[in-house]
Amino acid sequence: MKGWGNAKTRMSELRTDDRRALAFALAQDTVRTVCATPDVELCVVVGPGEVLRDLRRCAGLEAVRGVEERREASADSLNMALLRGRDVALSAGYRQLAMIVADLPALSVTALRGFLRTVPAASVAIVCDRSGSGTTIVAGRRGERVLPAFGPNSAARHIANGAVDVTSRCDPWLRADVDTVADLATARGAAVGPALRRWFDGGEMRSENRQTGVVQHGGRISEQLGALLAIDDPVIERQ
Repeated sequence: MKGWGNAKTRMSELRTDDRRALAFALAQDTVRTVCATPDVELCVVVGPGEVLRDLRRCAGLEAVRGVEERREASADSLNMALLRGRDVALSAGYRQLAMIVADLPALSVTALRGFLRTVPAASVAIVCDRSGSGTTIVAGRRGERVLPAFGPNSAARHIANGAVDVTSRCDPWLRADVDTVADLATARGAAVGPALRRWFDGGEMRSENRQTGVVQHGGRISEQLGALLAIDDPVIERQ
């Protein structure tokens, strides 16, 4: 995961503080769902120290295994960080593992369990994002074969490395990561986690008047989204 200050930078409609709070809320809900999934025995979060400390302060997340990694915002550094997390899980004796982005607003235990059960015995499986070009989850029953290739066009790269696309067999909300204000608007009507729901209820939108160039503040996010309509921060877990 990125540091909070570098998260969601594509969402320029939001103020910096709102983007930080949004990233934290999404991460809390995603990690909490992973930890609550019965098939998962270990959750490893790879990220800067501030991220690990904040997540461990959240109720129910005290047992998350942290791997401190301060990386640059690039696909190569992201994938290297994920490999570090993978190796931590493997060295702890876990053989089946998955890598999941930490911004799935409507991730549920049922959806995650359903995906884990579709992973074939001999191949790595992926779920594509809504665009079809990105990846939200990659998993394998032989963890050493899980090679992260997140970044632009990651789905094609994962498939070229031998992964099987199981997106059509999974809950569609597994595809719904949050990169834009439009993605937020879509998530607003879903069964999102408690941290994100609190953010919707209390957040404010930062919007820019395109004719005057004046930045305007105000209005709850829940009221503004309808008008604005449109790994990646990963977590590693073991099935």
